[in-house]
Amino acid sequence: MSHGGYLEQRFVRIDRCVPCMVLFADDGELEAMAEQRARGQLQLAARAHEKESVMEVIRWPLWGRDTS
Repeated sequence: MSHGGYLEQRFVRIDRCVPCMVLFADDGELEAMAEQRARGQLQLAARAHEKESVMEVIRWPLWGRDTS
């Protein structure tokens, strides 16, 4: 068996059988993986919104406020 982490945070440990490449999840790990993925998606959306807010502040003096 080999062991690795899920996503960057690696809060969930994944076990994998090397010869057959099957992944094994202990009790609660699939739910933890789904929650971790959802949190990551929310963080990405928040960063995108923050970036767009900053870009709006920069664009407004240059091109005027978009009223559409």
